[in-house]
Amino acid sequence: MTIDEDFPTSGYLSNWFHQHFCGCGDPVSVARLLLEWLEGGETKKFPKNLPYEHMAYWWAFAYYLDNLNLTEHGGCVSYYWLTKAGERVLWALKKYGTNPDVWEDYDGGCDERWDEWPGK
Repeated sequence: MTIDEDFPTSGYLSNWFHQHFCGCGDPVSVARLLLEWLEGGETKKFPKNLPYEHMAYWWAFAYYLDNLNLTEHGGCVSYYWLTKAGERVLWALKKYGTNPDVWEDYDGGCDERWDEWPGK
């Protein structure tokens, strides 16, 4: 199955995103942060723009993405790489953008493609 088949519409991305990140507050900023973080795993230019007093948030986000199976790490979670699931989500964010308000609604529930999706 190709990545394009995993995310045939932005509705699939919307459904996954709202299962793991809700949608209240500032979902656009969260989707942008997720995109930046996943791009860091792809390019090895890791996000480091948080001031020191906010490093706990950085670590918490790193642990959460690792827990969702979007990233893997060796000795330290701060130096991570993408899993196949992380590559799929990164691809979808690049294709459909980071504004959940313009993603299609998807009410089809989970189909067989969801068995290998991140966070399952």
